[in-house]
Amino acid sequence: MARSLPTRLSLRYLKEEAKDVLKAKRSGNASCCPTLRKLSRFERRSDAEILASDVGLQEVQFALALDYGFKDWNHLSRAVALSNHVAVRLAYWDRFGPAEGFEKSDHGKMQSLLADREWLALAAMEERIGPLSEECRAIRRQIANLERCHGAFLENLNSVLGMIATMTPGRVLDCGTPGELQRAEAEAYARALEAWLDEAVGAGADDPYLQEVRRRLGEADARKVELVRHLIAKFRDDRYGVPGVEGFDSIEAHIQHQEPCIFNLAENLRLVLDEIGRGQTLVKWKYPGGLSHCGACPDRSDELRPILEDVCSWISGVRKSHGEWSRRLGEPSDEKRWLAACLCKHVAAMHEAIGSGEPMPRAAVPVSER
Repeated sequence: MARSLPTRLSLRYLKEEAKDVLKAKRSGNASCCPTLRKLSRFERRSDAEILASDVGLQEVQFALALDYGFKDWNHLSRAVALSNHVAVRLAYWDRFGPAEGFEKSDHGKMQSLLADREWLALAAMEERIGPLSEECRAIRRQIANLERCHGAFLENLNSVLGMIATMTPGRVLDCGTPGELQRAEAEAYARALEAWLDEAVGAGADDPYLQEVRRRLGEADARKVELVRHLIAKFRDDRYGVPGVEGFDSIEAHIQHQEPCIFNLAENLRLVLDEIGRGQTLVKWKYPGGLSHCGACPDRSDELRPILEDVCSWISGVRKSHGEWSRRLGEPSDEKRWLAACLCKHVAAMHEAIGSGEPMPRAAVPVSER
């Protein structure tokens, strides 16, 4: 199995590493043998046979490249230069990746980027374009702000496409900021909870939110009142922290982690209301059937696929679909094509992280070779 490249690796470091391997070989240190055994002529040789053979620096460099999983030293050198180029821009794309990508270190994210030839190809394309315009850099930041779990994810996606079409930067609804429909629903529930606290039994007969709150919470007691007040405070201010919360599996913790921007705001709230009403936790955090959390995502394949197919056909210049975005994106420029390709890759990577459905359409960007 090939070794992973460390982050911010330099060509100078690689040259020194090759010299160290050669030095170890010449001093009879068998630590060099696993690397040299990558050479076909040493594949089945013992350590003693390898140490007794003649090896030059260029051959050691070739073996080192193979050890890192590259075809030769030139491919390794180019990849190192490109990896440093990518590392500088890591922050723009740190929301893509495996399902637990949000908890990965920068090193882990870097390794994921370097293992993905399409991300490397996009970095190389950016290098060829040259210095990006201020507008392009601003739109790139908004692409990186897209999150699969956001309730307004599709709205945000279309908003970014509109920015690319006109090369006019705008803003997307970021993590913690709900869309208008979510904001209205959260406010409706907050008002219903306040009415429940006021014990206005005869009021709100026509309010479906208050009816639901009453049905789920039942009769008020001191414990319920305390928890409901925390829930109202959370909906009024997402930054509100429930006092004394430890862990993830108490009712207080479930209130603490209510996210007003997440796609299933209402479902999460109903679960918590049932827990308050019954006086016990009913689900576990991040377990199947539990509360959906920041990063959790529904399968939006049916909605995403036609949009990405349309955009990818525009990038390639083959306008098969004649869809909305094939028309609205207009004449392609290098920056517009690069931004659109980054958007398609970013969305496809987020989709694949949930492991559902067929892969999303891919933009026709030249792929780097290892």
